Amino acid sequence: MQKKKPRSCYGCIHYSHGDCLWFERYNRQRKRHIPSDILLKGCSHHKYKHKQTSKTKIVAYILETFDGEII
Repeated sequence: MQKKKPRSCYGCIHYSHGDCLWFERYNRQRKRHIPSDILLKGCSHHKYKHKQTSKTKIVAYILETFDGEII
């Protein structure tokens, strides 16, 4: 089984201008500001905004090299 790599909050459906909307959507709490160390590290609730399509070998290599993120 492949281990899921940590991802930053960028590109996540719950990320909005420095705030995490996960708390509003699933915990019925107000949105929370994301500290900078967590913003770069990400969390276990990360979901991509875009679905992944088929990829070529070079795209797979780039995604693997940059852990799927280029900021």
